[in-house]
Amino acid sequence: MLSIHVRIDRAQRLVRMLERDAPRLAVRVAELTPDYQQSAKKYAAQLTAHARAEL
Repeated sequence: MLSIHVRIDRAQRLVRMLERDAPRLAVRVAELTPDYQQSAKKYAAQLTAHARAEL
């Protein structure tokens, strides 16, 4: 079992990483169809929201 401090640190790092990666995500998914672009961006937003909720 991880200590609460380790879990908080991991969640904070994940949120920072996802926020920094948002502009690059748009570039990486640009070649996908609009449906897949939307799906990828939605998943990233859900992952960010979940990590923030853990904090």
